[in-house]
Amino acid sequence: MNAQPAVVRRSATEEDRLRALLVRLITDGAHHNRCAGLSRIDEGRIAHDAFAAAFHIAALYTANLLTTGTIQAHGGHRPDPADQAAAEHLADNLPDDPAERASSLGAIIRPHVASPKPASGHQYLSTGCLHDEHGYCQSNTGLGGAKVPAKCKWCAAQCICPCHAQGAGDA
Repeated sequence: MNAQPAVVRRSATEEDRLRALLVRLITDGAHHNRCAGLSRIDEGRIAHDAFAAAFHIAALYTANLLTTGTIQAHGGHRPDPADQAAAEHLADNLPDDPAERASSLGAIIRPHVASPKPASGHQYLSTGCLHDEHGYCQSNTGLGGAKVPAKCKWCAAQCICPCHAQGAGDA
């Protein structure tokens, strides 16, 4: 189930690169839309639907850039000037290290994540868990291989599904 990354040659044209990006945005959006329809819990459905909407908007921007050569605004909003300046600075100075690059992007797009809130009070329910199929949740391996206990990626709160409770299987 692990998709191979799209490889675009450095010598590829700008159009080739934008086309590869557009294909990836569309397929990731379709994936999250499908996951929203399959999710058994509201949190999972909402999260996947939001991802699908974000990929849709990014695909629209990319498709417009590919076909017209311009970024066309959608939704009538104007970017905050400070966000615009930070984004332009980062775009001109992208870190070589993938982790540092992801962190730099996240610091602009989702700054609240840079300083996560303590786990106390957060009722986290993993969107990756097949809730109510506890044989799956409690097994040592899942569809993606070896499993680890589910935690919120933002604040490390443990999943409240009974499958992940202390002593419940090896998950």
